[in-house]
Amino acid sequence: MIAIDKLPTKHPKITEEIRSRICSGKIETKLPSLRKLSEEFQVHPITLQKALATLNAEGLIKNKPRKGYFVQQHKIQKVIILMHSYKNDKGYFGSILNILLKLIPSYHLQVQVFYLKPGQQKENFINPKDLPQDKNTAILTVGFQEQYYFESLLKAGFPVVALDTIPVNSNVHCVGVDNLTTGSEATNYLINKGNKKILFLGHSRGNMSEADALILEVGYKISMETAGLKPHSVFNNNSNDKQTAKNFNQIFKKFDKWDAVFASNPTAIKAFFNYCKDNNLPKPKQCIFLDFLKKNTKDATVRIDLEQLCKHALECTKKLQKNNHMQPQRILVNTQLNIPKHLL
Repeated sequence: MIAIDKLPTKHPKITEEIRSRICSGKIETKLPSLRKLSEEFQVHPITLQKALATLNAEGLIKNKPRKGYFVQQHKIQKVIILMHSYKNDKGYFGSILNILLKLIPSYHLQVQVFYLKPGQQKENFINPKDLPQDKNTAILTVGFQEQYYFESLLKAGFPVVALDTIPVNSNVHCVGVDNLTTGSEATNYLINKGNKKILFLGHSRGNMSEADALILEVGYKISMETAGLKPHSVFNNNSNDKQTAKNFNQIFKKFDKWDAVFASNPTAIKAFFNYCKDNNLPKPKQCIFLDFLKKNTKDATVRIDLEQLCKHALECTKKLQKNNHMQPQRILVNTQLNIPKHLL
């Protein structure tokens, strides 16, 4: 029972409360009678019926005459979110999770979240055999790019939706960023500004190059070669400062001065500019980089609608409710260049 002073008084709030109970599994099959619910929420049965009519229209419940309201049983009732980040992450993946958790109730799904254990080695990813083996469960990965892990999830019998990556495995549903187009458009912006010596700066994840950065690099190379310019790339290794310094040192042997740089994330551009400062090297006059959290307002950046990205992933998961064996979807979300007025 809800405390008397916390009872919802308007039918939209009652709708939200009953939806929450269904999605959390507190109501699994049949709703209590109208009389019992009316007494609990202290409202007239007509007000209660308005609240239930909304859930009925959403397809979450069904009214059976003279029998009452029943929860609609879908194939997928629960989503397990596997995070490629630690608990309480304040960065990109943490922001995605916050958006997902805000949106999930409207998709009528129960949710459980698993995070990385300390370290990023494969033995620290949760074993699919250790995940709840409910038949009506789908997996939504956030940030995973390890192909063997997708294979193991599929072998364990889970339908999988991968968010923020495009897996090689064609059996995995996925929603990612259109990095090929993004890489090309960002590079064209710098070319159209008259720059010729343009450096692509990617980032790594441990000892691996970030998959998204590799696709951005392809878009960059296409634009550079189309413009008759020679592409040059370097990668920032977040976990190995010495290797990063070595990589940057090599790139300055090609040119002692770069016109512009296109970076795959804010951390990479910061590391590059710090290297220039520490070694008394000229910073490129122009830059553009991916800033999906929209923290930078003074530089040219590439942005994306993270809520749209998450909605696509949940829509994909929701469709699994109707057909677990549907043809895998591969959705690419467009980005937008954000150019401050003083740079136009």
